[in-house]
Amino acid sequence: MIQTVCITRILPPLFKLNSRKKYYRHQDYRASICKHDRRQLDKALLSSISRSKIYLELEELREKNNSLKIELDKAKRNLIILKEMYMYTNDSKSLYIDEVDNEILLYENSIK
Repeated sequence: MIQTVCITRILPPLFKLNSRKKYYRHQDYRASICKHDRRQLDKALLSSISRSKIYLELEELREKNNSLKIELDKAKRNLIILKEMYMYTNDSKSLYIDEVDNEILLYENSIK
């Protein structure tokens, strides 16, 4: 098993001195993980925290986000259509769609 301090540095192997019960590490050990081994280590670490589950959750969230964006775009289009319809009624004093927003705000304030 590889023991590491960080993704790029391997801890030196443990060794015993003169059959003592205590293990030591050589302080000048400078081996580092090569690019291929780093990928393998990343893969192993991700699989230990159930990477597949994380990716599945991420994919579900992306799909939900896309469907919500579609719903939002549809609601915006419907709002513009309703503003245009309201603008051409007798009750509207608006000449432009942007002025309908002002009427909506005035109506909301009158209800409160």
